Amino acid sequence: MEKPASSFDEIPGGIGEFGREVSNPIPVSGIAESSVYLARLRTSDGDPISWRRQGSIRSENITGILDKYQIWNAWTGDDLGFLYISPYNDVISGQAPQGLLLLGVGRSVPDHTLGVAFTMEKLPEIYMILKDTFGLDLPLSGGNGQSIDDAITINVRDGVRAEKIENKILECIHRLGNKEWQIERTQVLEHKGRRIRKTSVVLSDDPANYRNFYFDVTDYD
Repeated sequence: MEKPASSFDEIPGGIGEFGREVSNPIPVSGIAESSVYLARLRTSDGDPISWRRQGSIRSENITGILDKYQIWNAWTGDDLGFLYISPYNDVISGQAPQGLLLLGVGRSVPDHTLGVAFTMEKLPEIYMILKDTFGLDLPLSGGNGQSIDDAITINVRDGVRAEKIENKILECIHRLGNKEWQIERTQVLEHKGRRIRKTSVVLSDDPANYRNFYFDVTDYD
């Protein structure tokens, strides 16, 4: 097997924008290390990314087979384009493609939820639906948002970012039913020592009825 075996953050002789063009791929030191590298990437706002391998490809100026990945914001679903990775080099690159940030050094994978550790038993069902259906790896815990005692907790401190994630959750829920919707009103309620945002949504085909969703906003800045 042909191997590029570069020891640099960027492969010598690469042409074009780093990581974004097949002629200047990101060097990593193995197939598993591709996921290690991708798990370190963050958007300019600090959000994690999700990725899907699109297949193998070659470039005339780079030795060996390359891998093409589609990437998107794991919290908002925004399309972030494609990345090209060259496995089987001597190192994992410490350089980020333009528009992205790279966390950490070494082989450890940083947690996508800003230090909040989850077990599968703690993840609400809505998390699994959003991940499996829409590829969103959201920092969720708590319940599924159907009642004030079952409020969804979004584990970020930034209230503005958290509200964007709330809206993305509502969008995905209604996409599952092919429904057009809009937020009619919101109010923050005190409940058992927590602050819960009640978001009332109306559907375009049934404006007389409300659907209520509940989010725990106690820990937002």
